Amino acid sequence: MYRDRLDLMDMKKKNVLNVNALSCFVTQVMTASQRIFLALTILMVSYWMSLNLEAQTASPQAFHFQENDRIALVGDTFLEREQTWGMLETRLTTRYPHHRLVFRNFAWSGDNAAGQSRASFDWSKSRDTWQDFILRELESFQPTVVMIGYGMASSLEGMSALSQFRADMNRLLDRIQEDLKQKDPVRVILFSPVRHEAMGGDLPAPTDHNRVLKSYTSTIAAIAKQRGVPFVDLFHGLGDGHADAYKRSFTDNGIHPNAYGYSRIADHFQAVMQC
Repeated sequence: MYRDRLDLMDMKKKNVLNVNALSCFVTQVMTASQRIFLALTILMVSYWMSLNLEAQTASPQAFHFQENDRIALVGDTFLEREQTWGMLETRLTTRYPHHRLVFRNFAWSGDNAAGQSRASFDWSKSRDTWQDFILRELESFQPTVVMIGYGMASSLEGMSALSQFRADMNRLLDRIQEDLKQKDPVRVILFSPVRHEAMGGDLPAPTDHNRVLKSYTSTIAAIAKQRGVPFVDLFHGLGDGHADAYKRSFTDNGIHPNAYGYSRIADHFQAVMQC
């Protein structure tokens, strides 16, 4: 056995010598200009391959948070209830542990993009003033990123409110950039509402409402595409928990996510945004 080991070591030495000899032969035979040409060719091929790989893996939704980002959450009950568990904040803080991210949740239960619910007893005032409450909060916080999650509350008003919803969303997005007056544009992320789950029992069947929600989701997607901002489609991407492989509901009552639902929303957010 000892002799076999010696033979094996001898073979390895010979192989190393052969490789070194071949390397020396190549460098000696090639002229200096040929070696430079070979090196440049290798660099160009490597660069082209890296560009090709990047083109294949890049996502139009890719979003990277920056150091010291100040992230505001604005929306209806969907994002208002998120602060109970803080799944998004926890996930992003863990993903970017050295970025010193700061979060503030300004969402309001039952609100719409016009700011109607937070206007409270000031409904008698002009509709154009309702968003002022949203903008005042954002101005005080000075966010660099705003996550917006409207649509569920508005969808309960049906298709007749869709055009007003579109107008309110566009006006809010315009005002965020205009009223905050920051040096760099605020980076915006839009969420769709979740799908209405079929819970059974005394709760309403979701079929009709889901048709409406689908239209609101399409409207938000169109706004995101027009403005070139990321869009997280929870209606299609998250789906109905009962149709999921784990057969576990994402919501408490069909429309409001529970702890498990927010965990899956954070999963989907990271997958879509690649962050």
